[in-house]
Amino acid sequence: MKVRFESLALLGVLLVSMAGFWASSGAAAQTPEAAARGPAPTSGAPGPSQTADAGTTLSGRLFMQRGQYALAIQALRPGIQSTPDDPELHALMGISQARMTFFADAVVSLDFAPGSSAYESEGVNTHADSLRVVGQSARAAELHGAGLLASELSKQDEMLLWVDLVDDHLYAGDLEAAHAAAVQCLTLRPRSGGAHAVMADVALASGDLESTGFHLWMAAEDGQQILRAMWVEWRLALVLGDLATARAVADEALLFRRRHPRVQAMQAETLRQEGDPESAMGVLDRPDNKLKEHPEILAARISTLQDLGRTVEATSLAAWAGSVYPSVPAVQAAAAAVRED
Repeated sequence: MKVRFESLALLGVLLVSMAGFWASSGAAAQTPEAAARGPAPTSGAPGPSQTADAGTTLSGRLFMQRGQYALAIQALRPGIQSTPDDPELHALMGISQARMTFFADAVVSLDFAPGSSAYESEGVNTHADSLRVVGQSARAAELHGAGLLASELSKQDEMLLWVDLVDDHLYAGDLEAAHAAAVQCLTLRPRSGGAHAVMADVALASGDLESTGFHLWMAAEDGQQILRAMWVEWRLALVLGDLATARAVADEALLFRRRHPRVQAMQAETLRQEGDPESAMGVLDRPDNKLKEHPEILAARISTLQDLGRTVEATSLAAWAGSVYPSVPAVQAAAAAVRED
């Protein structure tokens, strides 16, 4: 990734408009996509452990290994209905729901999963990431922090946990703690482009555009394509009003990770800001994107609906997404714009 200095030349005359961070909210409301999710556990803590039929667990795992998470959810549903206290099934369900970007549902499922092998191997980090996105950053940081206490962590694994903590603190609006965690990333891997991309993200959130540009340049020096660096550079270009650079970065990201929800959101939002909301909605209405509840996809959809004059839909989606993702700046900014219009 090459840092585009035409944007950075404007640093001395422009300021960053920071999006606010909202307090955490309660449970998520249902959406039209709810049929694709798995069922939430009944209520209360799990009872005595029960074991699901081995075929159900195997089917779910096979679909997950193939990346077919919607099918995994369908395969796991009967097992959860018949053995609702099996933590392994809840772990597999929660991981699949998170991969489908049903983060609020994933939190509910994974709350019933601790103690299972799937939870310990993959679910705990998925649980923490989902908690962060739905506004429960304190619980997310607690889980990620516990991971740092594990013995025999490699430098890479330790850095990834610090990256997670950076995100936990960013979503909580604690920029000082986010910066401290980002410094830990650089201390562990001073030449890592990923670590510099994280530092750039924190700097942009803090309004320090000069440091943002410096760390993006350092990330580019690593010689690897890094989606987070692209995400930060794209946002910086929008802050600076440089749509040409935003378009170049969005297209570069599309070549790198075409199916990633954040990349799809970048494409849609760039089209919208270029004055083409119809094409932006075309991106958002693709089957893979229409089903997703990824916060940046939802933010782009809210703004695009508003630009198209579909105010009732925009208002309804803004109310729902704003309550489910109270700490995601893009969602809150899009929802606030609808309320102010």
